[in-house]
Formats: sequence, C-alpha cells, structure tokens
Amino acid sequence: MIYFWIGLVVGLAIASIASCIMRRRSCAGTLRVDRSDPDDGHYLFLELQNMSDVVNRRYVTFRVRIEDFLPHK
Repeated sequence: MIYFWIGLVVGLAIASIASCIMRRRSCAGTLRVDRSDPDDGHYLFLELQNMSDVVNRRYVTFRVRIEDFLPHK
C-alpha cells in the first residue's frame, strides 16, 4: 500500500512538471488586457511571438496579462 502512495505522489509531481513545460512551450503569445478606463470598457492587445505559430495551428493558447496604463481617478 505504501508503494501505491509513493507512486501516486511521484506520478503527480512528474505530470505537474510536464504540464508546466508544455504550457510554456505551446504558448503563441500574450493577450494584454487594459482596464484603465472604466467608462469605455476593456482594451485587448494581442502580442504574438511568431506569426507562423498561429497560422499553422488549429488551436492556440495565450498568456493573459492585465495591465492598467492609466491610473484610476
């Protein structure tokens, strides 16, 4: 029974590390969200690392960064 739990913990650790590596590698760019103007809504900016990554894939993933450029009054 103890070998089962050790194997389970080691397997989860390896899967978690592999997931983090694949997530970084498969990311096609950054989706930047600017919420600085509450009256006008959110502005979205797409920052691509390589255009061919987006064109050659059926599905793409983006990192999301929320940055407010104008301070709230």
